[in-house]
Amino acid sequence: LAILSTDFLKKQIGKGRDADFFRCLANLLEADCGVTLKAYICRIFMEMRAHPDAKSKEEDTSADLIVVPAMLSLLRSGGVFLAIYASAALVNLSSGNQAVKMVLMAEGMAKTAVKNIQGKDDDLSYYTLMLLVNLTKEPHNRSVIASAGLIPLLYDILTSSYSQVRPAKKRSSTQGAALGSIAKERLLTQTCIVIGQFCNDDRFREQFIEARLLLRTSWFSKISASIGVP
Repeated sequence: LAILSTDFLKKQIGKGRDADFFRCLANLLEADCGVTLKAYICRIFMEMRAHPDAKSKEEDTSADLIVVPAMLSLLRSGGVFLAIYASAALVNLSSGNQAVKMVLMAEGMAKTAVKNIQGKDDDLSYYTLMLLVNLTKEPHNRSVIASAGLIPLLYDILTSSYSQVRPAKKRSSTQGAALGSIAKERLLTQTCIVIGQFCNDDRFREQFIEARLLLRTSWFSKISASIGVP
């Protein structure tokens, strides 16, 4: 951790050799080392900034691809804590990077995202949805992700989070409730962005409309049953 935090390893490898440096980091992510070290490596990629020079950006893209499989491994088997860090790192790596998006989709990111959201951890769901914001910009990716079962989960988050988001003036009642409300608001924001991107396609927009009608029908049925109306 000290070697990485002081940039000693990066300096030893030398300038212009990002691919070799990233390969070392990927090896550490896949090794049997501590959670703290792996989280720190994820933070390195979370804080990276895109290089303005076109040639350097192309070189950075090929280097970024080296670490993607290791990040996916953390998503699937590193536990919730490391999955959150890996998701946040992939959000940054995939932003405006078509090559990284293609690798993620080819490696089954759609099913992994659905599984992580089904885990009901707010932080993991939040960063997973942020990653899906990047991935759902392409129509083909939307089709694959929808086929993995995401749309019902989006509608579930949308309908269940409204009641848990409080107006800013009412958040001061208790600290725990206020923090919970803010977390749900962040989650709801990303959910709405992903839904908006799906609604660029007519067929997915129709699915959300149908889900809303089914929910309304179910709600009226429950009310009718409770008051004895057949």
